[in-house]
Amino acid sequence: MKGGMTKTRLTRVETWVNQGIPDCIAANGGKFALIELKVAQPSGKVAISPHQVSFHSAHADYPCFIVVKANNGKISRVLVYRASQAMELLEKGTKLEPSLNVPINGWELIENFIFQN
Repeated sequence: MKGGMTKTRLTRVETWVNQGIPDCIAANGGKFALIELKVAQPSGKVAISPHQVSFHSAHADYPCFIVVKANNGKISRVLVYRASQAMELLEKGTKLEPSLNVPINGWELIENFIFQN
């Protein structure tokens, strides 16, 4: 995919058994990460369920991320938050400083960030 995560294999996780499990498993160079995908509301609020906050908080020492598409009305950005930021993200929304803030086409930067950690 041009301009995307070209070195990473993403697999969508569909589970109704264990609520809070992130949306995707990402594999790259023998490393794995879990990624929750969100779209921020125009107000900046990010809808994260208590189960998702719980999962990310319990896995804060692991490569788990929340990737949020945010739009300020004119420009779309992708904000990447670490699992340890889940509770604050629920409380503050996109006002919370992300670990990474890139343009909507910055997927290679996201890929590099996720798998450097």
